[in-house]
Amino acid sequence: MTGIAFLVLFLVTVGGALGFLIWFGDMREGTDEGAGLPTEVGAWHADTTSPAALAAAAEGLEREERLFHDRRSGFGPGRLVRQVRYRARETGQVLRVDPDVVVTHHRVRPGRAATPRVPPRD
Repeated sequence: MTGIAFLVLFLVTVGGALGFLIWFGDMREGTDEGAGLPTEVGAWHADTTSPAALAAAAEGLEREERLFHDRRSGFGPGRLVRQVRYRARETGQVLRVDPDVVVTHHRVRPGRAATPRVPPRD
């Protein structure tokens, strides 16, 4: 008799959780759509125009940056971070890296461009 009670409790709990996920799992906030990832995620680009790049050039370094989608940042969809590295011009060896900067996402209303808010460069 106890086994049947546990079976019923298990089925009700699992069924309720699955129903909740099916009902609420695909909903967005209002009619907004999530902002998609930029197309250049993961590719390193040379930075030659920012003040930090000009300071690095004076030291004989080349400043490169990329946007990286970190999927290991918890249970959510991940986070978008800006990574910066400095390479020696002669050898191409990475000599220094800056701390990652989290790029905040925002919701996009229909009819507007889906671009992430990228913090300003140093």
